[in-house]
Order: sequence, then structure tokens, then C-alpha cells
Amino acid sequence: MDNNTFDARYNLAPKAFRHWMDGKLDLTQSTILDFGTDTGVMALGLIQHCKVKRLIGVDINENHKNLLLEIRGRLNFSTLPENLLFKYIEPDEPLSQTFADEIIDCIFSWSVFEHVNQNLLPTAAREIAKTIRSSGYAFIQIAPLYYSAFGSHMDMLIPQPWSHLTTQLNLYQNQILQAKKNTLYAEETDENFEKIKEAFWSVFATLNKITANELLDLFLGTGLNLIRQHRTKTAHIPPSELTAIYHEDVLTTEQIVCLFQKN
Repeated sequence: MDNNTFDARYNLAPKAFRHWMDGKLDLTQSTILDFGTDTGVMALGLIQHCKVKRLIGVDINENHKNLLLEIRGRLNFSTLPENLLFKYIEPDEPLSQTFADEIIDCIFSWSVFEHVNQNLLPTAAREIAKTIRSSGYAFIQIAPLYYSAFGSHMDMLIPQPWSHLTTQLNLYQNQILQAKKNTLYAEETDENFEKIKEAFWSVFATLNKITANELLDLFLGTGLNLIRQHRTKTAHIPPSELTAIYHEDVLTTEQIVCLFQKN
């Protein structure tokens, strides 16, 4: 994980969450579920910056097992905090059943829902709504949204905005797999760099293309109430070939952050 990504996960996201929850939920007395915890860096950041009482990270992978290795040289931890727990779940596992014995005050999800399989999106949203306690919260963020300038998640390899929408798919794949090392990957071995490019392509190929409005409708359809939302726009101007096909708002909205509350 590069330093910019690490900083965003360990510092930026947890601090943004703390700001949004200020005056709504006493995090020091709360159990937070990190939906899509991946390496667990963000979960650890939530522990440190938000002082949550208990943090449960869940994911369909077990990358959290390398958390201490990931933070080595960056943070001074020899062991993980006792109030930080991780749980592996299956993609279609009912979250509300898995945590039926827990009182979940809030579910936190940062840049995860664009990676959920399309056919599982309604189920995932319903399970989140069912899992949080009465009057509990769901904090959901996505960036970058698929149709935005760098919604491909490939800007570290291909820095041209909207290239994933203007390039034929097989040619775009070739661009990714044939990309040359830049300064960000200068120290990677050739073998590792090839694996990195293949991983990037895999991420792109599995994006569900959800839009900001679709995300809102998805969670509002579960009965949750929208408390607050925030959207950010790209500074890039979309080409006319795309505005002739897509709504300009869809092309320029790069991030949505939502806070929902259960009745």
C-alpha cells in the first residue's frame, strides 16, 4: 500500500467519520461494524481517531491477517488493540444473522459498495439496515463513482480522465496490462508490477457501476432515513462525446457520502 493510500485509510476516512457522527453518536460507547474492512488499516484508524468502544471489521477476504505487516514502519504497534475484532464472511452471508447477538450502533462502509456484486446490492443494503440497532446509523461512502473522471480506479496507471468510458474495452485492458512503470511503482520488481496491473484490471472488471442516486435509492428502499448527504465534483470537464450519452451530473459527481438512521 502506497503512503497516500495508507494516509487516506488510516487518517482521512476515520476523521471524516468522527466529524459526521459528532453530536449524533457517542463513539466511545459504541460498537461499530466496518463493512468491507479489507486490510483493516481503516478499522485501526477508527479505533485510534474515534476512540470507539468496539470495532468489528468484516470482509469476504482475510487480508486483515496482514495488518501488522501493513503498518510496520508506519505505526508503533506490536499487537492489535483488544477491542478490534475481525470476521470473515461469505459474499451472500446474512449479516443480520451473523451478528444477531451483537448490538451494532453503526455500520461504516468506505469505498466498498462499488465493489459489491450487482445481484447482491439489494441484499447487502437490507442486511445492513437489519443489522444496526433501532435508531442506529449507516455511514456509506463511495469514491470514485464509476462514471466519474477516474471511476475506473486506474488513474495511477492511466491518468487520462474518462478513458474507461471512451476506450474500447479490450483496448483499455491492453493499455492497463502494457502500462510502463511510473514513479509510484519505480521500486517494484517487474514480476510484482505485472501482478499489480493484473490486480488493477480485476478491480475494474468487477465494478458494479452504481451511481450516487442509485445508492441513495438502494438504502432508502430499506426503510432507513437519510440524515445527511454530501457530494463532490471533479474539476475536469467531460468530453462532448460522453455528455451526448450520459447525464453531465453522473459524469462529474466523483464522490457521495451518506448518513442514514434507522427508525
